Amino acid sequence: MLEPVLDWIDAVCRWLNQTYAWQPHQVLPPCWQQHEQLAYEIAAFAFTRIDTTTDPGTAIIWHEQYDRFVHRLNNTLGKAGDDCRVGRHEPRPARFALSAWPPENRAGGPT
Repeated sequence: MLEPVLDWIDAVCRWLNQTYAWQPHQVLPPCWQQHEQLAYEIAAFAFTRIDTTTDPGTAIIWHEQYDRFVHRLNNTLGKAGDDCRVGRHEPRPARFALSAWPPENRAGGPT
């Protein structure tokens, strides 16, 4: 079920890279699927592009949002972004592991 969505997001990434990525920090990395937050960001940004086909005024807004999208992309990737962009993806560094968090309280939310 997810395969068609992932294929679509991959096509969006390739289109954004070919059309808008004129600077290294604008390139969506080929390992975007391994960054869950990026997958959500890319999908949300791509859906807003559809709006530009129905309301001409939204095209300029979409282009303005592109800068914010790139900022969030780079904020998410951090220093690892340079390696990811050239195909050297590393999993989340151990120092950022979330295992230090206590287990979630399933009964009624946060304790």
